[in-house]
Amino acid sequence: MQKQVIAHAVAYGIPCPGCQELIDPPGRWPRWHPRSPSVDHLVPMSVDPTRAHDMTNLRAMHYGCNSRRGDGEKQRVQRQW
Repeated sequence: MQKQVIAHAVAYGIPCPGCQELIDPPGRWPRWHPRSPSVDHLVPMSVDPTRAHDMTNLRAMHYGCNSRRGDGEKQRVQRQW
């Protein structure tokens, strides 16, 4: 299923939502390279694990952009002075 999402983005020239640059086909970069393709979950799995394999919840994104996005559940750290 993840391969289908990436193949669709590559075939139709859909840019990465994180940086707006085109996503290269798999195999062009090593798997963990920031420009390699990955699949992002619009609703993070930590929020709703039941949507983990829902095609409407998946989009192609560069690995580096996806890593920077995280799970969207970042909390502010309150400092006590």
